[in-house]
Amino acid sequence: MENFINNIDDPVGEEISETDDDLCRAMWISVILQAVLDAKSKSNKKCLQKQRERAREWLGLDGHEDVDDYRLVCELAGIDIDKMNHVVNRVIAEEGAPLDFRCLKKAQMPNRTGELRARYFRRLEKRRIRKAHSLAEEEVRKAAG
Repeated sequence: MENFINNIDDPVGEEISETDDDLCRAMWISVILQAVLDAKSKSNKKCLQKQRERAREWLGLDGHEDVDDYRLVCELAGIDIDKMNHVVNRVIAEEGAPLDFRCLKKAQMPNRTGELRARYFRRLEKRRIRKAHSLAEEEVRKAAG
């Protein structure tokens, strides 16, 4: 299965390797964040109310107990589900309180390493260098042409 990161500077994208744990975790964390935002929504629009109901069900709120997908996403994100449940319940219960996403850092499992983060930043630096070389080559071609 191929996964790609696309950005404005690189329309083709770069394959995410199985070792890019930080990128994958970030994606799964965003799934959890979106569910929390949807579950906390106070909108009266019908489609958003439906999203709120689905998010609350997915998070196991309001007596829903089938949380296998939520449990799997927490596991993929490297987040302890019990700690996350505690935070989600507190966030949902606080009326009008702003969401504090630092809770996710507290819920992350302690086995994360700085090496993965360093590898990610090295890859970004290589991408930046490749782009600079490509722009320089293009300028040389224009000047020669």
